[in-house]
Parts: sequence; C-alpha cells; structure tokens
Amino acid sequence: MDSTVKKYLAIGGTIALLGGGTYAFIQFRKKIKLKKEINATTSAATKATVKTLGINVNDIARQLGIELGTAYPSYDPRHWTENDETAEKLVLKVPKPLIPQLVKQYASIYKRNLKDDLIKLLDGWNNVSYLFN
Repeated sequence: MDSTVKKYLAIGGTIALLGGGTYAFIQFRKKIKLKKEINATTSAATKATVKTLGINVNDIARQLGIELGTAYPSYDPRHWTENDETAEKLVLKVPKPLIPQLVKQYASIYKRNLKDDLIKLLDGWNNVSYLFN
C-alpha cells in the first residue's frame, strides 16, 4: 500500500473511533441522567405519599413508561414498540381512587399525560378506560 493511503486510513480510523466513543459517551450520560431524574422523584417524602394500600404508585408509573416506551427518547428502538399486555395489567392493578395519583406521578417522571399515552399506545384502552372517567 502507498504511504498516503495508509495515512488516510489511519486518519479515517481515528475519526471513526473518536466518533463512536463520543456517541457511546453521550448515550451513557443520557442513561445516567434519566436514572437521576427517576431517583429524584422517589425521595423519602414521595415514597411515603405514593405507597397506599400496598400499591406503590411511583413504581407502577415508572414501569408504565418503560412498557409503553415513553421512558426512552424517540430515536431509541425501545420507544418504537410497547408491551400492551403488561401495561394493561399494571393499570388494572391500581384502584380507581389512586388513578389521579398515578397520573400525577407519571407526569412528574416523564413530563407526559398518562391518559393520552394510553389512548394512543394501548390496544386494550377500552379495558382500562373506565378508570379514567
């Protein structure tokens, strides 16, 4: 190989390596930031107020975001699909009097409206809609 070709291959490889490392670092930082935001919403006072009747509304709200795919950014493949069956079971676990608290926790964690997300993403919306009326 010509020395010029080797030089350009080395430069291209270095650029690709730096670009890939930068991308991985950014993804790692986003994941840590999401975990910190979730942990911030689960302070001791919040845990005391959200656990009622043996049902931890905060954990269910966090899990709903994961199952519906709303916990992830739009470019993440996990955002593109949802686990309807598990999400429906999670919502049905919560008694109707605690639904407003669930909606509030979901909004505080994900900055989204739970009812709108369920209408848009959940195939079994008709099975859980009575809880939101």
